[in-house]
Amino acid sequence: MTNYGEISLDEKVAFLKHVNIFTETGDEFLFSLATVLQGMKAKAQQSIVKKGEPGDAMYIITNGSVRIHDGSHVLSRLSKNDVFGEYSLIDDGPRSASVTTEEESYFLRLRRDDFESMLSDDPGFAKGIMRVMTGRMRNMNELEEKLAKSYIKIQKQKEAIEAQNQNIRGAKEKLEEQNFELLHLNEEKNHLISVVVHGLKNPLTSSLTMIDMMMNDPEKVCEEHREYAEIIQNSLQRMNKMINQVLDINVIESKVYQLNT
Repeated sequence: MTNYGEISLDEKVAFLKHVNIFTETGDEFLFSLATVLQGMKAKAQQSIVKKGEPGDAMYIITNGSVRIHDGSHVLSRLSKNDVFGEYSLIDDGPRSASVTTEEESYFLRLRRDDFESMLSDDPGFAKGIMRVMTGRMRNMNELEEKLAKSYIKIQKQKEAIEAQNQNIRGAKEKLEEQNFELLHLNEEKNHLISVVVHGLKNPLTSSLTMIDMMMNDPEKVCEEHREYAEIIQNSLQRMNKMINQVLDINVIESKVYQLNT
């Protein structure tokens, strides 16, 4: 930030009359104050004060704008006729927030030493400073109240999310139990099919063997019985083919059955 000397004493006094903290001060005091105010110029996005550094001056914005912030969190924005750093006039503690310009800006800087030497000359000046500080405190109280409400809202949302997660976990556990039961039922089904099919397979094989033997010995079977035997043989072969399909594991798993009739 650089000094700039283009602004005259009369211009400073005329400007100070429109600044909130000086509305109750006389012209004589404003003229005296103007003699100690230092004009400053800053580029856009230039740091004016940094949080944590010792404060020794108050700044009055004559043109431009700044943001008051804590890291990336913006607390407020100030522009022409606004002041910041007023706590540094009565307290040498560290800055509570950082201030950075939003655009090219101009300031009047009042050092704590000059403030202390002039404080007894005009009580209106002290009143103005107190008024600004009171306003800032009220703003901080409002901010704390908003933060408290936001915290309560966040807590409720957190509780709702935790309840939803609990429901999801319960549903997941239920699905896992049902899946386990389905797997168990599927194993029982496959076992039952295997038992039933093998129970049919043995007598069916024996029946087919007997029919084949009869069909291969034409002297022992008359023509009428041969026709009956062919019907029985065809039926047994269809049954055998269906059982072989059921025994095919891939067909069972894919649930594709083609039963010939």
